[in-house]
Amino acid sequence: MGFLTLVVLLLAGSPAAGHVEAGAGRAMEIATGTPLRPDRTTYIFDGTPHPPETVEESVKRWSRIRTASFRGWLPGGGVLVATRFGDVMQAHVVREPGGVRSQATFREDSPVDRAVSLRGGAVPGFLHSDRPPGGGLRRLLFHDLRTGDTRPVAVLDLSDWTAACANTSARCAFSTAMRNGRDWDLYVVNAGSPGRTEPLMTDGGAWSPVEWSRDDARLLAARHVAEGSVLFGKRTLYSSIDVVTKEMVPIGTDAPDVRYGDAAFAPDGQAVFIASDEESDVLTLRRHDLATGIATPLTASIPWDVEEVEVSGDGRFLAFTTNEDGIDRLHVWRLPGMEPVALPALPEGRLRRLSFPPGGHVLGFDVGAPGIPGDVFSLDPDDGRLVRWTHSETNGLERNGFVVPERIRYETFDRADGARRTIPALRYRPKGTGPFPVLVAIHGGPADQETVAFNAFHQYLVAELGVAVLLPNVRGSTGYGNAYARLDDGFLREDAVKDVGALLDWIASQPDLDEKRVAILGGSYGGYVALASMIRYGGRLSAGIAASAISGFTTYLDATARYRLESRRAEYGDERDPETRAFLERISPIREAGKIRRPLLVVHGLRDERVPASEGEQIVRAVRSNGTEVWFLKAVDEGHGIRDRAGRELYHSVVAHFLLTHLAAG
Repeated sequence: MGFLTLVVLLLAGSPAAGHVEAGAGRAMEIATGTPLRPDRTTYIFDGTPHPPETVEESVKRWSRIRTASFRGWLPGGGVLVATRFGDVMQAHVVREPGGVRSQATFREDSPVDRAVSLRGGAVPGFLHSDRPPGGGLRRLLFHDLRTGDTRPVAVLDLSDWTAACANTSARCAFSTAMRNGRDWDLYVVNAGSPGRTEPLMTDGGAWSPVEWSRDDARLLAARHVAEGSVLFGKRTLYSSIDVVTKEMVPIGTDAPDVRYGDAAFAPDGQAVFIASDEESDVLTLRRHDLATGIATPLTASIPWDVEEVEVSGDGRFLAFTTNEDGIDRLHVWRLPGMEPVALPALPEGRLRRLSFPPGGHVLGFDVGAPGIPGDVFSLDPDDGRLVRWTHSETNGLERNGFVVPERIRYETFDRADGARRTIPALRYRPKGTGPFPVLVAIHGGPADQETVAFNAFHQYLVAELGVAVLLPNVRGSTGYGNAYARLDDGFLREDAVKDVGALLDWIASQPDLDEKRVAILGGSYGGYVALASMIRYGGRLSAGIAASAISGFTTYLDATARYRLESRRAEYGDERDPETRAFLERISPIREAGKIRRPLLVVHGLRDERVPASEGEQIVRAVRSNGTEVWFLKAVDEGHGIRDRAGRELYHSVVAHFLLTHLAAG
């Protein structure tokens, strides 16, 4: 029995309908019942039916696949990882490869967020943040691994923060907008003992710490400034800062169109390895001499962005990753001669959080790939030994059964280099011959990219519901060069929506895909693209899902958090300019909501400071006034996106129920 039969049973409300096969996936029992509720997060089902209990149970099995992410080396040996055994993410210590994950934090009220291990000092421990139950100011906390005690270090005020810890002491630099809610300042604190938090940079803009020099005398820091001429809505400028005198040595050019990525001090502290697109369409690794300002390109022959950059604690190795069509490739060079080191075969997917220990050369990182949902690895460049520290459980699901996405390209409406431009995308295909219903999922950003990684919900849709999932990197996405990322700038914004139309043409040409059963999903900026596609291509879409979506650009810019406003103006246009405002209003989905005639699911967190909940509320009112069916799921205690595990399970269950209901026919 296929997808259509499954939907008919749901629509008929058949009690205890027995077991039916969902697409080509496992058998799923369809029955109605009391939905499973998250314990701590309240949801409002506004015109949204509760998903059947069996759907929730099936989603839960996939969502509880465990992952582990690398959070740093511990001074006494072992690694700090973040993983989830209960409802929220907690910090764990792993003392040896394959060893027990010893839980360090037990914060039932909020997840341990962005844990950062101390690299030096007499007290082993780590920094992390939390948010008290029911909202309130987020705090920066220090957890002492000797005693298990946790104490506040600072009030962060807002949810985003970064930290970098010194090599030989317990000092850590961190960024926060606590001073005025707008500017991200740099502070230094001795995390190992009570002490005053000292301001380092409070001159405006958005600072973030990167790393300390080997002698801990200087801090490499990035300052993000909004400029209308720059790619992605903000520009990153680097400086080397003396932590005592606050003297700054600027790094790189101040040319407005040059972009900088990750960076790391050279072993002697007299130079910085930095990714830059100066005279290049991609981020190229360069060695920037701090005394002369001369930058020497090192990866000019690699036509892909350099993403993460790290230098070993003993100064012997340089490690960096390149993003090659959605797959992270690791490179390790021996210093000072820059000779490439032969590496073992690594999983094809995402390699993130590269880090060497102080004084050492064994590289730690985490991997997310179709066969590895998320685990921590280390690599010794001396002998090429690859070690797996964690083996995360898959909740009984067979690893070999996970779908490896196919990287494809499809032609779009315009031309480049004398030929039709192609759009990169990932395709998750169910088993069988089809034709399969399709979900097109658009990422947010727009400066973001769908990559080959592991997504439990995408795997669930393919395996359990028999839905083909397509993830296009429409123009404006990162990872394919500056020229590609600029194709949606300013008055070209709607061209990204046209890329969706070209994808619908491609779907119609594929015999294993059903062009009459296509839904679109998007979050944040991707939610705008989804809503705009429903307006422009409504006759070719069966349904749409918009999560934390921008429905009106000017209303969004009027209400977004102050610390994001200038960078968002640089990305979308300054609404204070009359011509720009008129354009933004014309392309806003709220203006033509009357054209949305297909069922719509809207999901929004009522505490969202990035895309305020008013954006979801106004599109729901407007589309309902057409007489169109709208499901509205409101997360009372969530912000931009749903972070709580039980809440995400509920959200994904609602999405699955919506797709089951509305992909029965075109």
